[in-house]
Parts: sequence; structure tokens; C-alpha cells
Amino acid sequence: MTLDQQTALFYRIGLVEGVVLLLLFVLAFGALTILGRHLLASLSLRESLLARLAGAGVLAAVAAGGASSVVVSFLEAAALSSPNASVDAARNQALIGLVMAAALAIAGTIRIEMYQRRTNQGTAPEEEGEWRVEDPGAVRRS
Repeated sequence: MTLDQQTALFYRIGLVEGVVLLLLFVLAFGALTILGRHLLASLSLRESLLARLAGAGVLAAVAAGGASSVVVSFLEAAALSSPNASVDAARNQALIGLVMAAALAIAGTIRIEMYQRRTNQGTAPEEEGEWRVEDPGAVRRS
């Protein structure tokens, strides 16, 4: 294997490991949000968010260590070892793939957090609007 092929392989393995890490981060953040709903209720919104982000980062880093090596071993024969691998193409693929995966991870994390805040508020703001019609039988005339 030449140096260019090894470098291209390095970029592609980095892409796979990065995508696995970001996927596990979103899964860990969702799990911590669900499991820690009552435990983190005493914290403020910012403290709860930071605790869940830090916990998800640690869990994802630990889990990605084993999961990425399994994924790479499955993909190594077919997808990662290309005889005409260009270093520039592999680097560009890795950058584009990681940016797209990071964007999806950020969007997923924001969506989970928005759902968590909406469920913690109790009632939706539309239910408390001024347009709400009062029951005519409940109104007393003085």
C-alpha cells in the first residue's frame, strides 16, 4: 500500500469514526434527557442543558471507541480500500461528510431540547391566549 492510499484510508476511517461519534452523541443526549427528566428538574434550564451535553459527550466518546472499530472492520474490505484513492478526494469527502453529520447532530440536539422545554412548561402558550371563549354559565353577573 502506498503512502497516498494509506492517507486516503486514514481520512475515510476518520469520517466513519466521526459519524459514529456524532450519532452516538445524539442518542446519548436523547437518552439522558428522557432518563434525567426528574433528576435534573431541580437545576435551571442552562445547568440542565450543560449537564446533559457533558454527559452525552462522555458517553458518546466511550461508546464510539468500541463501536467505530466494529464499523470500520465491517467496511474495511469494501468501502475503505479503493485502489485508485486520491488523497484530495478522500479529504474532501471526509470534510463534507463530517460537516453534514455535525449539522444533523446539532439539529437533532436542538430539536430534543426544544421538545424537552415544551414538555416541562406544562401548557402550551396557545391555551392561555385571550381568544379563549369563556363558558357562559360560569360567568356571574354582579
